Amino acid sequence: MRPHRHIFESYSLYAGRTDRNLLFRSGYSLQEQEMIMSRRGISKESVQAAVTAILSRGDQPTALAVRQELGNTGSMSTICRLLRSIDEDAAASRTELDTDLPETLLAAFQINLKELWKTATGIASTEIKAIRDSASESVESSEKRLRDSINAMEALEAEFSECESELRKSITRYKSLHAKNASLKAELKQMEKLYQETVCRLDAYTERFEKALSRLDATEKESSGAPQERR
Repeated sequence: MRPHRHIFESYSLYAGRTDRNLLFRSGYSLQEQEMIMSRRGISKESVQAAVTAILSRGDQPTALAVRQELGNTGSMSTICRLLRSIDEDAAASRTELDTDLPETLLAAFQINLKELWKTATGIASTEIKAIRDSASESVESSEKRLRDSINAMEALEAEFSECESELRKSITRYKSLHAKNASLKAELKQMEKLYQETVCRLDAYTERFEKALSRLDATEKESSGAPQERR
């Protein structure tokens, strides 16, 4: 049993503030704390401050975002009503500002706005031209590097073709020399064979010649000895 519960709630609503720590120390559950906090009164100024804080963060000031900014206090219908009131006040302020401005001030503002727009357009045109010039130079530089690469590749291809032609000529010459060498080797073997046959024939002729000389000497000796015996 929580003592003085109704007295606490009545005082909180009357004072316009509610402390969650005080609620927690009083023994209220989370659901009861939310209910009590939702009963807390919110003002237009507090909603405006919440909207300003939300806009400063770059967020959209929806009713739910405003309620969360206020610590989940206030009903959605009240927050929506206050947001509409704030929007109406802002629209009225803008209308009042437009109607209260002198024509000379409006004309000067329009002239300054035109000059500002002309200046901004000129700056943008200058920047665009600089970007285009830079892009054009970059494209020209890229095209030049591409042409240089193509020329270098063509030179390498020509050099490769020349080397390939020289290699083919060398291979053809090697095959020709190899065939000629084989022919010379065959001819050399034939000449060696012919030389051996000639040597054999010469040896045979020499032997026959020596035998003939021997027979001739013997015949001469016989011829010279025969007349002496007749005498």
